[in-house]
Amino acid sequence: MPFKTICAGISGHGDEQHTVVQALELAAELSAKLNFIHVNDTHAGEASLAFVDHGARLDEATLRKYVLAESNDDDRCKAANYDIHKGDWLQVLVGLTVDADLLILGHHHVGSLRELFTLSKDEQIINRTHCPIMVVPTADS
Repeated sequence: MPFKTICAGISGHGDEQHTVVQALELAAELSAKLNFIHVNDTHAGEASLAFVDHGARLDEATLRKYVLAESNDDDRCKAANYDIHKGDWLQVLVGLTVDADLLILGHHHVGSLRELFTLSKDEQIINRTHCPIMVVPTADS
């Protein structure tokens, strides 16, 4: 199967250098279209009384700067597309990958206690997405 459209899910947490570099290199090697995707939580950037971290709200320019900082590869970064969406990250990513040939995600190792009780975000995506997925360990994994 030729990979013509690659999507890379980016959280923006500052530890995705491996994911960004893998996505840029693979897209260049395969002459594929690369879409960096970030999903802003509906409540991103808002204060929470329940102390829930909804993450920062990113815009396209911030995502571009973030990807460039993680990769330090200006030419390849300019060729990529940057998509910002708002809503439930799982629903948005599953919907966006319907026409994708490959989804690339970074993976954070979860502790063994948490592993017993919850599915990681990666596993939730794997269970719902119909395109192949490449999971790249983050620097802390």
